[in-house]
Amino acid sequence: MTLEHINNTLQSLLVNTRSMGETYRMYLLTLFKTYYDMLEMSKSNLERYCFIASPYEEVLKSVKIYCDQLLEIYDLYMGGKIGQAVELMRERFTSEESMFTDDISSTIPMYRARVQDSLCMTFNVKDMFHVPFEKRGKIANNRFSITGYPCLYLGKSILACWEEMYKPMLDNLSVSRFLLKKGIQKNIINLCWHSTTIYDLDINDEEEQSLRKLRALRLLQRYPLMIACSIRTFDPKAPFKEEYVIPQVLLLSCIDNEYVDGISYTSTRRDNQIAEDIELHQNFVFPAQDIKDIGYCSKLVSDFQMTRGISFMEADIKNVFYGKGTPNIYVKDGTLFLDKLDHGKTEYQCSKFGQMEEYLSSLPLYEL
Repeated sequence: MTLEHINNTLQSLLVNTRSMGETYRMYLLTLFKTYYDMLEMSKSNLERYCFIASPYEEVLKSVKIYCDQLLEIYDLYMGGKIGQAVELMRERFTSEESMFTDDISSTIPMYRARVQDSLCMTFNVKDMFHVPFEKRGKIANNRFSITGYPCLYLGKSILACWEEMYKPMLDNLSVSRFLLKKGIQKNIINLCWHSTTIYDLDINDEEEQSLRKLRALRLLQRYPLMIACSIRTFDPKAPFKEEYVIPQVLLLSCIDNEYVDGISYTSTRRDNQIAEDIELHQNFVFPAQDIKDIGYCSKLVSDFQMTRGISFMEADIKNVFYGKGTPNIYVKDGTLFLDKLDHGKTEYQCSKFGQMEEYLSSLPLYEL
């Protein structure tokens, strides 16, 4: 089995929910065993990713340890020992020497969306930030959300925001573009699923090949945590969802953590029919650190700049979507061609989401 095969198999398994009568723990244990069995069968294909200092047997050993620790964290939480669960998560998965983290910088645009109560409503910069402390009562319990605890939720694309919000009507949606300020970096736990083409070793550049080996090894050891946080809810209407336990403990371990600022994850609500590129379904959560009675987290305020909220209705009135994504007719070698995309843009870039992102990139950024 190749790394690509393992990656695709795990993603296909996570599209399904557990069966009736099967607990989250039972289902998680089955997924862990399936992954470990695939690793054992793939020695000949996966050994090529290992450095001399990281033999294949060490990868198997570490994966087994991570799986056992995640099950232990779940058991501690379910036994009412929530503090111990958070400490174990912090010690094993969000410590200084963590292979689960990546940096993001001011070169990466992010987006936040809000639904308007009425079409005449507008959102200023403050309205597009995290829920203010004095309005904690609005914060519900979700996969990476603890009831009453403010976090800043951003998407790598407007599509990702829209999916996380259960696909509201676009006319009622306002969006803001966020950027980290120049020189600011955020260290995040990376739970995102990716295409494995970036791990292809059939290249001549030795430095790039070594980098891809390192990324692949980190991915193989991240899979248990990614799996545990990506299982779809069996009963979306249940007051308590077992599938949220490990993601929420992970979020709690990031609060007041000097080594980790947040989490990135791929939406479990993604719709591949709208966009197959899995990178477009990536989300970020940054928990508030400086807690006050009212207002906003001063740390997050000092790190980000953003546009005001722009509604799709406002963008439509301004002809932001006018004339884009229309067929492009051209002649090549005496033959007439009809290119359905606009000047070589991707299908997503030609969509309303992509055009809105392009428009937001032209607007001024403000500080809160």
